[in-house]
Amino acid sequence: MADTLQAIQLGYGKVNLSSATSTFAPLRLSVPFIRDSAVTTGRRVPNTQTVTPVSAHPKINGIMTTDSVMHPNGTIIMLQASKSRGGRAIADGCILLRLREEAANLNIIGKLPLGHDNLIGDRYSIFRGRADILSPDEVEVFRIKIPTGFVNNYFTMEEINDLFDIHELAPAIVERPEVALVSTAQGLVTKELAPIPTRRMRLRKS
Repeated sequence: MADTLQAIQLGYGKVNLSSATSTFAPLRLSVPFIRDSAVTTGRRVPNTQTVTPVSAHPKINGIMTTDSVMHPNGTIIMLQASKSRGGRAIADGCILLRLREEAANLNIIGKLPLGHDNLIGDRYSIFRGRADILSPDEVEVFRIKIPTGFVNNYFTMEEINDLFDIHELAPAIVERPEVALVSTAQGLVTKELAPIPTRRMRLRKS
């Protein structure tokens, strides 16, 4: 149901410690590979923003923020994260999600670096909502083409697992449908076909 809206929770921000630095950004993808903030492009749910300082010195050590926003089901969300130490990249990773009201209810956790200044712990919710997990190849049916260099840099499973934990809070109500590009008088459109098995990326039951 691409016309209906879903309220999702998004977490984002930066943790800057002597041990490591991590950043998290939820992005909305559109054709052909346009990336915009999934927070500012959504309809914000009033009075839901939470700002959490990493330490007593947030200007130095950073803050993490949670917002609840509304997006149409069918929206493609990309969770992008990076971790570095001393200016050297340790891990870069992305998770692709397609919002769907009958998909599994997911809680995707960002793994934060630890240090004596860190007052918020090593875990922070980056996404909470109902969505299907997609691969870079699978988003092509929505006419989103992720460059090969970006895929090589951000879709290595080892690095994704170093940055995120994925928890399934509730199973899918209806399995993920196959989606195909169909030619119509109005041009190419995406159409949902028969359900296919749900894609899993080291999901943890909660």
